[in-house]
Amino acid sequence: MAESIESQLDKMSLEDPMGNVTLSQNGHPQLCFKFYYYKVASSKDGLVNWRCVKNNCNIKCPTSGDKVGESYNVCIDEKLLHNHSSDSLKFSKLEKRRNLTNKVMFSDENPRKIMSQFVNQLSTEEEIAQSTSNDPDRQFINRIKRKNKPEYLNLAEPIKLSDIIIPTNLTLTLDEKENFLLYDSGPDDSDRFFVFGTITKAIRKGSYIFADGTFDIVPNLFLQVHSLHVLINLKT
Repeated sequence: MAESIESQLDKMSLEDPMGNVTLSQNGHPQLCFKFYYYKVASSKDGLVNWRCVKNNCNIKCPTSGDKVGESYNVCIDEKLLHNHSSDSLKFSKLEKRRNLTNKVMFSDENPRKIMSQFVNQLSTEEEIAQSTSNDPDRQFINRIKRKNKPEYLNLAEPIKLSDIIIPTNLTLTLDEKENFLLYDSGPDDSDRFFVFGTITKAIRKGSYIFADGTFDIVPNLFLQVHSLHVLINLKT
């Protein structure tokens, strides 16, 4: 009779060795434990059962979660042996790809600059010797960028001010709790202009206000960008 979930979780004490959850090349959670690798076999009520990624190896183990980037106690019968060797290099490669993915998701930097930030990701001589060249990483980064490219970037560039349509998600702050587009003079205005900003904090008497105007970052169809910045919570 199969053990209950509670009894299996009870066996996972702080003395159990730890395993790390990373991402497989296919983007699924993968447990690395003593440089053997496991995929999720089942998950129920907080207990995750893992099975060796090798098709002809039936070694299994449970953990209390499968969140990528986290470490978990692994309860496993040490008498059970894998029918294949471990791979101490695979984890660093998977982690490099995972960290690259996280970086690309929140960066508009070019692939070369992104890769330069992960030069030291592979630390040992063996890892460096067996690592891929820059081309696969560059192609990987470009694939992620294309996959997550916002739909509005595929829109045709407006020819007239009246053609400009601002997607709803760009009219809100990042937490989507406030309007970021505060004013639009309208498509019928031949001198159409927009005001973007946040009004969470009211400008108080004596506030420091900084104003500037620039031409360098102005989008097509516009002449100048004006910016106002207010210094708040100034400590004396």
